[in-house]
Order: sequence, then structure tokens, then C-alpha cells
Amino acid sequence: MTSAVDYLSEDGEGPFKAWHVPDLVDDSAAEVRLALVFEWPHVKELAARLPVVGPSGRSALRYLSENPTASESLGEFVAGRVTNRDGRIAIINVCNVPMQAAAFGLGMRRALTPPTGR
Repeated sequence: MTSAVDYLSEDGEGPFKAWHVPDLVDDSAAEVRLALVFEWPHVKELAARLPVVGPSGRSALRYLSENPTASESLGEFVAGRVTNRDGRIAIINVCNVPMQAAAFGLGMRRALTPPTGR
């Protein structure tokens, strides 16, 4: 039987890797100037494998940016910067796996099935 500790400490290599959404941090960056800390991934984040890409991510980017695009989210914006080795902004989730049953679409943890598209 798997414990809550096993689930919450998933690092992307364990039995719950299908639900792990990695942080957006450029490991080669000289210094992070802004670290944004969020809670945990939800439905949109699981599908995209990026943090903060749902409605909250779009809203956050509109708030923080002078010229956001209508469809881009904060997670997509930061992912683009990290891909280009600009690690001044990082997104870190307190927990890298979902903490709400709705993220699984089944309403109960015992019935976990991997998200589609993997």
C-alpha cells in the first residue's frame, strides 16, 4: 500500500509520475530574481505538464505583463524563458502532484488512472 508521504514526495520517477508536474527553474541560470510559488497542479497543468497554465495562469500573466496575449498563461511564458536559458523567473509548486480529487476526474484517490495523452 502506498502512503500519503510516497504520493506527496513524487519526484517524477516514482509510481505517481503520471501526475507529476515539474517546477519551472533553469538549473543553469546564474540567479533567479523572481520566484513565484503556487500550490499544486490541477487539470490543465496535468494535461500540459506545466505549472500555472489554466485560467489562473492566464489571469496572473495579464496582471503581471504589460502586453500579454489573450491565450498565453504565466506557465507558458516562463517555460519559454527557461527554454531560452533566461532563468530570472522561476515557478515552484509547493506540491508537484494534484491535491484535489477533481484533478483526477474520478473524485477519489483509490481510482487513480494516468491522465490521457501520455
